Amino acid sequence: TGLDEANFELRELLSHFRIRMDERGLIPATEGLVERFKNESHCQIFFQNECPDLRLPPMLEVHLLHIIQEALANIRKHSQANYVRILMSCKNAHSFHLLIEDDGIGIEAQIENAIPGEHVGLSIMQERAQRIGAELTIESEPGEGTRIELLLEEATRPVLA
Repeated sequence: TGLDEANFELRELLSHFRIRMDERGLIPATEGLVERFKNESHCQIFFQNECPDLRLPPMLEVHLLHIIQEALANIRKHSQANYVRILMSCKNAHSFHLLIEDDGIGIEAQIENAIPGEHVGLSIMQERAQRIGAELTIESEPGEGTRIELLLEEATRPVLA
């Protein structure tokens, strides 16, 4: 029902404000988001971590986790996807790569059917990426899903307190 959906969206919004970084870091916190997503959606989700010893500055990890959370919220609400994949990889000790992709309807199709002001999540992800000195690209074709890539090079990282 509409009330159930409103209640769910309110809980989602509150979790954005209450999100806490697991003291073990980004990877366990992302695993928690993935588990929650599995329980709250009909999608199959796969998390592949190729950076087992990844430790970034805490504020950087918080921003990355919020970007992942926002992407998953958008997928759950809008994409009509059946499959979601999150990949974290490290090209070397100074480079972090995040890929989030789905097989949904694509962003353009979502926006055409959207209520004005409904898709602020994409701009929030862009702002967070800029704040941490990362490059965020979003690729989407109608009916072909969406691909969100974030590249963070140590040389471009700002010092975060």
